[in-house]
Amino acid sequence: MTRHIIVLMVVAVTVSLFAACTITPDTYTLAVAGDRRITLADIQQHPYFRELIDEFVNKMLIADECAAKGIKIPEEKINERLEEMITGSGGRESWETSLAMQNMSEENVRDRIMFQMMFEELLKSKVEVKEEEVRAEFEVNPDYYRRDYARQHDLTVDEQENLTFDEMKEYLIDQFKLTRGYQLAQPTLDELREKAKIDYVYMTPEQRADFEKREALVKKVRQQQEAETSALQVQENGSGEKSAEGAESAPAESAEGGGTDADEKADQEKAPDESAESGQAEEASGEDTAGEASTG
Repeated sequence: MTRHIIVLMVVAVTVSLFAACTITPDTYTLAVAGDRRITLADIQQHPYFRELIDEFVNKMLIADECAAKGIKIPEEKINERLEEMITGSGGRESWETSLAMQNMSEENVRDRIMFQMMFEELLKSKVEVKEEEVRAEFEVNPDYYRRDYARQHDLTVDEQENLTFDEMKEYLIDQFKLTRGYQLAQPTLDELREKAKIDYVYMTPEQRADFEKREALVKKVRQQQEAETSALQVQENGSGEKSAEGAESAPAESAEGGGTDADEKADQEKAPDESAESGQAEEASGEDTAGEASTG
């Protein structure tokens, strides 16, 4: 009997100690300012907190999907895009100043570039572009495509004027695939996230229920927007089939990709991505990543 009482007392003390030591958002201190504490619960109220969490979640999902599909980004490709960004920022000195102002390291940027490029390759793997349709688009506006190609390959004006479709074919097909692929950026992320069954464990049951309700509403609105956009792009050609006209836009201005959306692709062209507080990732590539995803 005495032995049982001792065991119960030990269990009771252990439970009380565990409860006292359990870390919750309210008790997890991130910083101290004077006699005030900043806890995880405080940070959760920040409007970009969810964005930051989702950025890391998206990166992991993209990385896993690319690994499953055997998609890898060569180191030299990452270096090439990084050098383009450094040059675009005005040189090494201004680049390092920009990094310091945003409290980022070059390794942070390389990481965003890698994920943005991985996301871009993942998106391109989902679309098919035929040479004849690219050639037809080229013939509609050859000067535009020559200028774009010349800018990307540092050609002179004379070299630009003499460019033929066959010389630019691989580049143009790749750009058309990327442009078309970016239209699948959000649906691709939605598919990956749904398949992963993400659980935000930091949320209370009430917060999670509210979040799921809002997510369902956002998804419904997004589907409606996609349906309306698709309806505008489809033109009947008499046989009831979709017309190819309008289905393909000119390749994106591809100096630098950034984020998992098309907008992020343009953002990464500038100085390094904004700090984590601003949310996105890249892409990457798509972004961004994406592709820099971002990379976002």
